[in-house]
Amino acid sequence: PLLGLDLPENAFTQSLAPQFRQSALYALLLECLQAAAREAADEGSGLLLVLDNLQWIDAASHELLEQVGRVCAALPVLIVLAYRPPRLQRLQEPRVEALEHFTGIPLAPLAAAAAEQVLRAKLAQLLPDHHGTVPPRLIEQISARSQGNPFAIEGLLTYLHSRGIDPWNQAAVAALDLPFNLRALVLSRIDQLSEHQKALLKVASVIGRRFSVGWLSGAAPALGQNAALQESLEELSQVELTALAEREPELAYLFTQIITQEVTYDSLTSRARADLHGQLARFLERIDGGQNLDLLAFRYD
Repeated sequence: PLLGLDLPENAFTQSLAPQFRQSALYALLLECLQAAAREAADEGSGLLLVLDNLQWIDAASHELLEQVGRVCAALPVLIVLAYRPPRLQRLQEPRVEALEHFTGIPLAPLAAAAAEQVLRAKLAQLLPDHHGTVPPRLIEQISARSQGNPFAIEGLLTYLHSRGIDPWNQAAVAALDLPFNLRALVLSRIDQLSEHQKALLKVASVIGRRFSVGWLSGAAPALGQNAALQESLEELSQVELTALAEREPELAYLFTQIITQEVTYDSLTSRARADLHGQLARFLERIDGGQNLDLLAFRYD
């Protein structure tokens, strides 16, 4: 599915043990990548691969990434990896960091001038008809709470907007108890949602950052049919919590920010997580006959 190639099974591939099947698949992918890179080089260009939220990479993909990093050393291939330092013991630093041709670019908090630019740009997006000087007190408050994090700056302004507070009303802004950190900000935004929207986000957080409407209704029928779910998801998109991922071949949405999914998932009790993973696994078994064993094993783990 990733490459969009129709590769039918044959007697040889059907006889392969799982580890040899994986090795053969990796070898094929690496050969395709090398061939594409050489073709690009002949045309005077190269390849760009971008991987986001790498802190959640699974073990098999981690191994493949390291192999890709090694074989591309002498090829015109640029691999851009975006990730946060792992917070959990089970997560690893990408092993490609040890490669000779790896270059790390740590991102520091935005400087005051850059943070102010982000703030002004977001205000222009939220309130395009509002003109005038941005109050210095607002800049000071948002900068202090966001600590130079651009997502936090935008999130705090969206939070004010969703509460119907005019950012130019200094008294109203001063009287508001702004969230002190990014996770508190996300939770405060979720708390403003209807119970149905909260339940929808919780089920979606178990599925993953990207989730299909069909999987939502299949895993949690109580949420309603697809039309009702789509309406709720459009409302969540208006407040920038979700966004349309694609309409075809299957209607799917995603969390606009990975941290929204993480905070929502972390808000679930252990029992609730287990129940939702179980519901999703049983739904997947019904629709594919238990063919995706790795996916089912993860859900039942």
